Amino acid sequence: MKVAPLLLFLFTSLQVATAFAQKAFLESNTITEGDVAILFVEYTDDTPSMYSLDTSPLDQYFEVLSVKPKVERRHESNKVIHVQHWEVALYPKVKGVIKIPPLNIKQASTPELTLEVINRIAGKSGNEKIWIEVNTDPEKPVVGEQVIVTIRLISNRSLLTGLLREPKLAQANVLHLGIDETYVQTIEGESFNILQRKLALFANRSGELVFPSVRFLGKIDALNANGLPRQILRQSSPLTLNILKPPSTYSNNDWLPLTELEISEQWNDLDRNLKVGDSVSRTISLRATGLPSNKLPNNLFVSVGSNLVVYPDKAKRG
Repeated sequence: MKVAPLLLFLFTSLQVATAFAQKAFLESNTITEGDVAILFVEYTDDTPSMYSLDTSPLDQYFEVLSVKPKVERRHESNKVIHVQHWEVALYPKVKGVIKIPPLNIKQASTPELTLEVINRIAGKSGNEKIWIEVNTDPEKPVVGEQVIVTIRLISNRSLLTGLLREPKLAQANVLHLGIDETYVQTIEGESFNILQRKLALFANRSGELVFPSVRFLGKIDALNANGLPRQILRQSSPLTLNILKPPSTYSNNDWLPLTELEISEQWNDLDRNLKVGDSVSRTISLRATGLPSNKLPNNLFVSVGSNLVVYPDKAKRG
C-alpha cells in the first residue's frame, strides 16, 4: 500500500528536474536602415545537451547573416545548470515596424519581439555616407583576358572593425593584386575615407558573366539607441560583363591574351668537355604579364632532335 505514493513522488520529481527557461532580446529595439540587428537567445536546462536554433521563421523579413552559439554552465542550489546562448545577426529586408516571430527550442518558444527600422535620412545618421563602388577595366574583355576589378569602400565615418567580402565565381579565376589600400579623398568638397581592393579576373568562357554584389559588414564610430557601436551592412550593385570570344582569325588551341611575354634560358654544365652520353640541363623561363601561370600551356618547350634525347621536368608555376 505504500508503494504507489512513492512512485508518484518519483514521477513528480522527474518532471521538476527537466524544467527549462528561455529568453530572447534585441541589442537595440530601434536601428537605422542599412544597420544589422543583433538578436540574443538564451535557453536554460539541467540536461548537458546542445540544441539547434531554427531561424527559418525569420527568413520572411530578415537575412540571417550569422548564428554564433555558446554554452555556459552555472551552479545553482547544488545543481549544474546548462545555458546555451545564440547571437543572431539579422539584416532587415524591409523598413518600419517588424515583428520577430517566436523561435522554437526543444519544447520551448521564445517571446515575440518588435524591431523598428527607421529611414536612414530620418535618423541621427542623416549625414552619413557609406557605399561601395565596383569598376572593371576593360569593360568588354576577350575570354581569358585580364580584367582589373577595382573595389572601393567609401565612407565619411571611421570604421572600427569590418570585412570587405568579394564574391566567388565558378566561371572565372580571381586573384588578389597586392594588399588593400587606405587613403583619404575629397569628393564634391567633402573628405572621405577610402578602402580600395584590386582583383585580377580571368573569365573561363565567353558570354555573360555576372559579378555579384561586394559586401562590407562591420562597425562604425556611431552609436545605436542603446549607446553601442552600430553594425552596418553595405553592398554594391552587381555588374554584368560581356565576355567576347577570341578573334575568328585565331585557330590555335592555345589562346594567350597577353600584354607582355618574356622568354629566357639558362644552361648548366656547358663549361666542361662534353662527350656522347653526358647530360646538361637547360632551364627555360616564361614570364607572362596579364595571364595567370596556370593558363600557360605545358608543351611549349618540348623538343626532339636526332642527336639528343630530351627529358623535360614538370613545369613549376608561380
